[in-house]
Amino acid sequence: MTGMSICLLLAYKRILAHELTIGDFAVFQMYINQLISPLQSLARFWKQIRMNWVDIELVLELLETHEQIEEVPDPRRLEVGAGKVEFKGVWFSYEKEKAPAERKYVLKDVSFEIGGGQSLGIVGQTGCGKSTLMRLLYRFVDVSKEDGRFLGQVLIDDQDIRQLRLADLRRHISIVPQDCVLFNETVAYNLAYGGTTYANDGVADSEEEQAKGELFRRYFEDQAKHQ
Repeated sequence: MTGMSICLLLAYKRILAHELTIGDFAVFQMYINQLISPLQSLARFWKQIRMNWVDIELVLELLETHEQIEEVPDPRRLEVGAGKVEFKGVWFSYEKEKAPAERKYVLKDVSFEIGGGQSLGIVGQTGCGKSTLMRLLYRFVDVSKEDGRFLGQVLIDDQDIRQLRLADLRRHISIVPQDCVLFNETVAYNLAYGGTTYANDGVADSEEEQAKGELFRRYFEDQAKHQ
């Protein structure tokens, strides 16, 4: 605004001195107004880039991260049957460099089995190993080793995940985060995101089971009227 005020003042003096006509000033003012808008947009865009640069650096760092888990020679494909998941005598510590006797283990001889179609809730204090179980299942990390042998196994349908292709293993597992991102779209779009085979009826049926039907049934009926 200060720059604009100065320009107006100089133009006013030049008009009084008959060095600038009112028409010239009007054209000059029109060009200034056309120039200000894109400059303001550019300034807002640059400010947004600077605010998001930390996130951009984190994404670039993630893209440059190399896989630390190595596949065995000739890994097998995962043959999914009932979908049973089993942890068998699993020990895990993040202190890989320390001797086994000096390590602090997050998981100690953990064993459990989840049958196909079953659900299991795992609760506990921060740092007790809940997220570690998911990292092991996804094979972002492997169970700890001692004297060259692995301390435990993670199996899917009786198949040791260390013997499987990483891409094939992870393709069959999904994680639903605690804080989900909602797209600026309809509820149906957000529910069906990622499922290319879901029809609208299937989405509605799924919602009906979760919310006992009535609320979401009215919503979808209202959506259909406005389409």
